[in-house]
Amino acid sequence: MIFETLNLLKCPLCKNSTKWDYNGEFTEGLVKRLTNGEIVCDENHTWTICEEILRIDNQKSNENMIYYDTLKTGFPKEVTEIERTNFINQFRNFTNNLELENNQNYQIYGDTILFLKYVNIIAESIVIVNKDEKVLRQLQEIAVNKRIYDKCSFLRSNYDDLTIKGININLFMPELRQGHNFIFTDDEKGEIIWQGKNKNLVWIQS
Repeated sequence: MIFETLNLLKCPLCKNSTKWDYNGEFTEGLVKRLTNGEIVCDENHTWTICEEILRIDNQKSNENMIYYDTLKTGFPKEVTEIERTNFINQFRNFTNNLELENNQNYQIYGDTILFLKYVNIIAESIVIVNKDEKVLRQLQEIAVNKRIYDKCSFLRSNYDDLTIKGININLFMPELRQGHNFIFTDDEKGEIIWQGKNKNLVWIQS
């Protein structure tokens, strides 16, 4: 987790703290990263960092690291097996050409695997939020392979309790959220990215 990301993050319990104390290990290089330890807000709420993932959904978490035995493909459930090739071509084309502002901070929520594989990262920083740590471990590997790890922080959270300064990108969430949305719908709202048999994937800013 990038040390400076703490300046963007509010404690999910007290909601009013952006000042953090940190105890643990960190690495120094072009980017200072928190690796293992704890962060503590002004109200003494304590959250664990385990191998660079901030577990901000469970105070003082002491769970072991967990990984998927078989990596997830990242395909949404709305895409049938026979539609996958067409879907990935359309999604990749749109995502490749998506322009992220160079000096902006972005938070990415939802099913992020395909997005991180294909997006061209030029933003100041990317905070990737998911409630499944096994998915986050897979996303860490994708970021390393794309050589964008120095721009990424990884947070385990159930989304709704988290407040981060920056622009949200929401992937395949069940309802519209503040920010930029990749969402499946059967109406005509938004820019259509892909047309499926049952649902269309659209891009909506809200």
